[in-house]
Amino acid sequence: MDAKALCVISPAAIGPDYFREAFGLLNAAAGGPPDKARMMEIMRRHGLTPAAPPPT
Repeated sequence: MDAKALCVISPAAIGPDYFREAFGLLNAAAGGPPDKARMMEIMRRHGLTPAAPPPT
């Protein structure tokens, strides 16, 4: 059974620095995919646990 969820986190929960760093990474990708390893590093540093991608 597959499930999808949308989680909304305000800056008050993890801090505005996470959003600034994530925006910088996404902006640097210039419309292409962001550097996944860098995004995971940003997430971990701010206390988030990235979910593993679904098996193909």
